Amino acid sequence: MTLSLTEKSKLVSSFWKDRPSACPKHEIPMRTFFVERVYKPQVVMVCPKGEMFRFDQKPKQIEFSRPHVKTMALDAQPRPSSRPSGASSSLFQARRRSSAAMAPAPPSGKRDA
Repeated sequence: MTLSLTEKSKLVSSFWKDRPSACPKHEIPMRTFFVERVYKPQVVMVCPKGEMFRFDQKPKQIEFSRPHVKTMALDAQPRPSSRPSGASSSLFQARRRSSAAMAPAPPSGKRDA
């Protein structure tokens, strides 16, 4: 049986208000329950005569405390580097010079006889 949007709305509303939900076709109270799923929680209604209705619900949203949100915002911001700008290039230059001074001299190409 196809339900209109207003009928669906009334059935789900009655479920959330803890009122009995009457089957739109048979006008008798239905058994109603909530099915907890990770991605698509549903309100399910089963009529004693065999009709079954499922209504998808939005997943429950997580409420964060104010300190938690503040911490997440601070963690998302880029952190300033501990070195002044240009320090990394001068450090690289110094290492390059010291490694060149410690390297053995290249062969001159002459052989001793």
